[in-house]
Amino acid sequence: MSELKVYSPPTTSEDPSEDVVILVHGTFAGSEHEEGVAFWQRKSSVWGELEKRLPAGISLQDSGRLFHWSGENNERERLKGAKALLDYLAKFEAAGQGYHLIGHSHGGSIIWMALRQASVDGIPLDHMRTWSTVGTPFLRHRTVNPISLANGINIIAGLFFLSHARTSLHQIFRILHCAMFHPDHYAKTQIEILGRDVNLMDYLMYDQLGWLAIAGVLVMFFVFVQLASFFIGPVIESRRIRQELHAEKCVMQEFGCCWLGVWSPDDEAINGLRTTLHLDITFVGKVTAADRIFVSDYLSFLWIPYYWTVAPTFNYIVRPLLNHFVRQYVSKAVQGNNRPSAELCNVSTAPIGDAEVNSIPALPYFIAQRITERANAKAKDIAPKLRTLLGQKTLMAGLAAFNSELSGEELVHTSYFEDPDVLNLLTIHMALQRNDRRYLMQAAAYHRQLLEWTRYFREMAGDWENAEQLDRILRDTPAEPIEVRRRAAA
Repeated sequence: MSELKVYSPPTTSEDPSEDVVILVHGTFAGSEHEEGVAFWQRKSSVWGELEKRLPAGISLQDSGRLFHWSGENNERERLKGAKALLDYLAKFEAAGQGYHLIGHSHGGSIIWMALRQASVDGIPLDHMRTWSTVGTPFLRHRTVNPISLANGINIIAGLFFLSHARTSLHQIFRILHCAMFHPDHYAKTQIEILGRDVNLMDYLMYDQLGWLAIAGVLVMFFVFVQLASFFIGPVIESRRIRQELHAEKCVMQEFGCCWLGVWSPDDEAINGLRTTLHLDITFVGKVTAADRIFVSDYLSFLWIPYYWTVAPTFNYIVRPLLNHFVRQYVSKAVQGNNRPSAELCNVSTAPIGDAEVNSIPALPYFIAQRITERANAKAKDIAPKLRTLLGQKTLMAGLAAFNSELSGEELVHTSYFEDPDVLNLLTIHMALQRNDRRYLMQAAAYHRQLLEWTRYFREMAGDWENAEQLDRILRDTPAEPIEVRRRAAA
């Protein structure tokens, strides 16, 4: 697991009165370099295009260290990244500087988890102006009730092993106390059964059996503590997950009006994660009598009693259980779900409950279609690259070579920022929260469809105040006149 590094934002070179945009990368997109071709790195094409579109009073981070997280695909690293993001934002909060967050893929999950964490821990984020998620699959977990029967059994088992751990620890202190203050007396200890004519201190310090006695008690203490944590850990985690789920509505009430969600119906990551919820693959086959094809098959009559007795139990009881556990393991590995006592129950495009998710609109059709067509055109070049994968000596070497050949433009999920209208939507959202009427009026004149979609998004998200503001701007601003070319008279 790679180490997560947290860097401090600039505090002297930036103007506190000017908002700053913080870009959060997604899974497998991390890098230690500040400059590069990724959308969040300086001197990238996306960085330059976004900088051109930013409203007045908003800038990218031209100096200082950018935000980094490990980018690994698991809940532990995402939660660690969320806590690191809160630490990163604390410097801006202390300086009184406004900021706008843009997260791609699970970078949006990092932002959402940071907001939930801030709500649960009571951390104020007074200077956050907007937060936008691009192609983010919001993973909604469920857990058992902290006062459920399962947790009750876990608590009883945990306390049982804790009591034994306490007994073992007490025994260690009792022996050490006896050795230090009553070295010649060990009638009350278990060592008298050895019949040694030495005092207890010499026995523990210089005799191998004494060392084994202390080591045995320490091992028992460690084992009992481990068993207790195995049962009590899920109880603690289920309570924390419940707190986070209860905090979601509070977060949306406080920060929902400054959220923008950009996603395409053809996003491979979102759709792929949804398929893991209903994975129906058989890993363990049925036990049946083999057809007599090979010479050894003629000896199969020796296994007839086994097929009659054991095979039905295996096929109808053991096999379904094995398939269930294997599917669960594979699904959790793909989902990156390594959080105890948590089961993924929904993959949505919005960080809110199931009832409201369906009302959150996707990208305008003409933008989503354009992104998909561009990805399809780039995907035509994948076939020659597959030959590179198949031509390697090992599968891992082939995957590494194949991955190095991909540009990221072959997928919709990694092509959002290549479309200029996606950048326009992000900057329109920032201008709306800053109440930059001039910028919005220009957008209404030259990008009217984008402003209309933003108004619709705000309505569906329940942000009626900003929706009404956009409606007034659209009414007051005429669209850009379209020059009509007439054919010259004959």
